[in-house]
Amino acid sequence: MTFGGRYGVDFTTSLRTALFDTYFDAVPYFTLVGAGRNVVLEGQAAVDYARSEGADGVYFGWVNGVNFSNEDYQEERTICGEGSGLFECKNSRRVTVYCTRRTVRMDVSPNLVNVYNNEIVYSAQQSASTSRSWCEGESWPDNVALIARVRDEIINNIRLDVAPRNAVLQAAIMDSNDGLAEEAEASFDAAVEAMEEGDMLTACRLLEETDEASPNHLSTIYNLGVCAESDGNFAAAINRYRNAQTLSESPNSDVQESIQRVNTLLVAEDALSQSFPTADPTADPTADPTADATYGDVSLITGFEPDPYSVSVLAGGSVDASELGGACVGQIATPPDLQVDYDSGTLPLYIFASSDEDTSLVVNTPNGEWICDDDSGGNFDPLVQFDDPQSGVYDIWVGVFDEENSNPNAMLYLSELGFVADPTADPTADATYGDVSLITGFE
Repeated sequence: MTFGGRYGVDFTTSLRTALFDTYFDAVPYFTLVGAGRNVVLEGQAAVDYARSEGADGVYFGWVNGVNFSNEDYQEERTICGEGSGLFECKNSRRVTVYCTRRTVRMDVSPNLVNVYNNEIVYSAQQSASTSRSWCEGESWPDNVALIARVRDEIINNIRLDVAPRNAVLQAAIMDSNDGLAEEAEASFDAAVEAMEEGDMLTACRLLEETDEASPNHLSTIYNLGVCAESDGNFAAAINRYRNAQTLSESPNSDVQESIQRVNTLLVAEDALSQSFPTADPTADPTADPTADATYGDVSLITGFEPDPYSVSVLAGGSVDASELGGACVGQIATPPDLQVDYDSGTLPLYIFASSDEDTSLVVNTPNGEWICDDDSGGNFDPLVQFDDPQSGVYDIWVGVFDEENSNPNAMLYLSELGFVADPTADPTADATYGDVSLITGFE
């Protein structure tokens, strides 16, 4: 685990401590190895070192910057005059006090790579800021403390992203026995009372009896969903809640909230069951367009702005793109780098990438066809052009040839206006949103 940048060593140490102190169900979730190394490693060098230490994954990245900004302002205060006491203010007067607000912002780019297959498991752009104000006559803020505050906020966000956690969730209870058969009302009312007292074992037994005596009752079915959820049986809970939704004559907020909550729990349960993907290094990895894209998904409608749409990625992976056939070449990851749900019009669609390394493009089109390119963009940059693009989902990978630098930085672009080599910066081009003249002292 190594992070570069001026504050990289401090960030590495703090993140290591946070992960070491991460527990799930009273058991340490992470086992840290290679903690004594303070040399900054990136990409394949970091992966090779982690593999030599017997690790499953390696964290690396950069503390991109810590920026300070001061904002001067004034505020009015009341000053008590002579003869004032602790609870009495005499001869007060209003004065103007000059103050300063200092803001500190930190930006960090963390990456987690599976050392078995070089897949990027986690990548993010994390930022945090905090402010502290002081006025004349007051002590200045401690910059070290401000930096520590934003650092710890980012580290906590990373920990929440990469590790499971226990949480207490509240579920509503339905207490209406309207519509129940008379012989079932007593058991239902007793069940509700037991739920309110926290005796779920008794409550759930009584609810089962109620359901047998008077089936398909909204409150009973819903409360049985609460029983299943409290027992950790989320699949059964979601079925009960959906049945309750069907039984409800009008939209019910308690039912809808419960369905959303359990859907979230099901996703988390699935992610936890998979744990860290320790794939067999001898296995033959393949590209998987059904996997969640590493850098997210986006919906673009023809005429989208800004054009080009761009996203920063780490190219490469362990999959040999040539296995896909056609013009596909280079090393790509198993999941797509980006998934684009595109609503086409009459304009063409250009997908291209730029990098300091020799990169390639792999695109899985809405009809499942694999379209690839190597150097059509010039300067070893790839370009895929669709003159009559389909509407639908495009899964996109950025590949790389240089295995010594298996995960280089790259920019991925989508445009309807045409291909521009290295569109990241062109000071000679007309500004998209116009130009303005400013004179010192402008407001």
